[in-house]
Amino acid sequence: MVFFQLFLVAGYAYAHLLTQYCRPRTQSVVHLILLMVAFCVLPITPGESWKPESQSNPTWYILQLLTVCLGLPYFVLSATGPLVQKWFSLTYPGRSPYRLYVQSNWGSFLALGTYPFLIEPHFSRHAQATLWSFGLVFFALICGYCALRFYKLPCPSSTETQKERTFPTALTAPSFNERLLWVGFAATASLLLLATTNKLCQEVAVVPFLWIIPLSIYLFSFILCFDNPERYSRTWFAVAFFLGIAELTHVMLRGDRAPIGLQVGVYLIVLFICCVICHGEIARLKPSPTYLTSYYLCIAVGGALGGLVVAVGAPLVFVGYYEFHLGLLVCAGLALIRQIFDNETATLSRSRYLPHLCFALAFLLVGREFVTERRSRLDDAIAASRNFFGILTLREKNRDNPEHHHYLMVHGSIVHGLQLVQPARHRQPTSYYGEQSGVGLALQYAPHQGGRRIGIIGLGVGTLAAFGQERDYLRFYEIDPAVQELAENRFTYLKESPARIDIILGDARVSLEREAPQQFDVLVIDAFSSDAVPIHLLTREAFAVYMRHLKPDGVIAAHVSNKYLDLKPVVIAAADHFGLQWVVIHKRTAKETWWEYNSTWILLTTNQAFLNRSEITAAAEPSPNSVSPLVWTDAYSALFHVLKK
Repeated sequence: MVFFQLFLVAGYAYAHLLTQYCRPRTQSVVHLILLMVAFCVLPITPGESWKPESQSNPTWYILQLLTVCLGLPYFVLSATGPLVQKWFSLTYPGRSPYRLYVQSNWGSFLALGTYPFLIEPHFSRHAQATLWSFGLVFFALICGYCALRFYKLPCPSSTETQKERTFPTALTAPSFNERLLWVGFAATASLLLLATTNKLCQEVAVVPFLWIIPLSIYLFSFILCFDNPERYSRTWFAVAFFLGIAELTHVMLRGDRAPIGLQVGVYLIVLFICCVICHGEIARLKPSPTYLTSYYLCIAVGGALGGLVVAVGAPLVFVGYYEFHLGLLVCAGLALIRQIFDNETATLSRSRYLPHLCFALAFLLVGREFVTERRSRLDDAIAASRNFFGILTLREKNRDNPEHHHYLMVHGSIVHGLQLVQPARHRQPTSYYGEQSGVGLALQYAPHQGGRRIGIIGLGVGTLAAFGQERDYLRFYEIDPAVQELAENRFTYLKESPARIDIILGDARVSLEREAPQQFDVLVIDAFSSDAVPIHLLTREAFAVYMRHLKPDGVIAAHVSNKYLDLKPVVIAAADHFGLQWVVIHKRTAKETWWEYNSTWILLTTNQAFLNRSEITAAAEPSPNSVSPLVWTDAYSALFHVLKK
């Protein structure tokens, strides 16, 4: 998002400078040349050399990658909106160009809604890149045609006079305060979009495609406000803002006790209200087309500032997703300032004070909720950290009950490990990794000669080190340095294991691709970000890497527990491709073993003797062949097909 927002600023700045300082024919020539140069970077797919190195914060690497592959084409695309609208205003001085902005956002809205369900499930990534390249060529032809038409137009000497007749209320240049409001409202809407997405997708409900709805709301608010500014009523939306904030604070106080559907619904409604307020005020402040490009440039700068606050600033300053509260406070404050100092609302009507009251009360409610949430987070939290990969929290539970006293590692809203405090139970495997879980059975009964070599993708709190014995070697692969720090310093599984242990920091697949064959007896695939699945670890190419590191009779244990996705068909397809036998083991826990969680594992191997062991056959699901395989590759994967019904 930061990349696209920053390059949107660059494209808008180019359009502004080009139209301000170049003659119309020069504009056409320059843009035609730029359109042709954009073809030089096609296709947009990165090469093998762009595979990431081991690094704790890949932000700069991602920005570099996107800049090299997409920078110039997106720069040209981003400049189109303000540039063509400026040309339109000069070609048809009696017509408002802002309607084109509505059409542009309709296009974005429709593309966003159709991509995950129509494009991604039916086209490989290479096919998508090819289609995108043809689309860029088609776009360039149309845009080039517009540039040629604009080039051939005579320079009308009466253009300014016509514009002044058309926009008699916008003859003067926008003031500095108005430009600040353009930037401020745009930044607030962008900040709230990303903050709400983080809040929902990491802490409230880790649901696939949930991120689409906030972005759709953001785009739709542009459409609503710029299509007809009268649809934005300050009084009604001020009241709605206060009522939405009141319900939101109530839901946030209830926390996990509130139904997921209610939480998601309230967050999205509040986001919609805030976006309409921000974009409604921006639409009301739109200037004459004379200042169109600077107007759009300020909006883009605001959007980029909001994105930078969430993506770069907030992880450095906040431990929780407090930028959400910050966005609400800024929204209420800016709207209140705009209401107070706007001359249009300074009428004799008493109702003009109602928005003032609503925004002021909402500001106080958000401030109180911010203080309350910070205190509640500290109740059972011993430590918390935030980085590129999200928020990691160490929690202490049931301190007054020795039998239930334990520590939790929580990533977002998902538990990634648990350790009992009682010394006698310190090394007991817990959560998804109990002795009767799929991975527990694999580690206990997989064939080996002498000491075992065990590879584990995903460290968590290091629970699987509890299965380590003398002469064993455990090699953990972990991408998040904060996870490694907690596992080594706050939990004792790694310290107390008699096995020899190494931790390889970085992307597991990239690390394995660069290593010599490790000859693992057991390879465990257990990598999750909150509850999201790293797709590149489940593709056919990824399993080819795993097979290179596995002994001929070794076992792969893949963790596929997920509330919303059924990943069994994907893993089974990979097993069938490599000629592996497989069983699905679903462990259901009882109340008396509260420290263990329900879990689903798939064990894959060529060793039929291992699968025929009574311990394995007793735990395996009775009808595994009812699963229809679904192939994922590096070029093709679609979460839509694995959504649980």
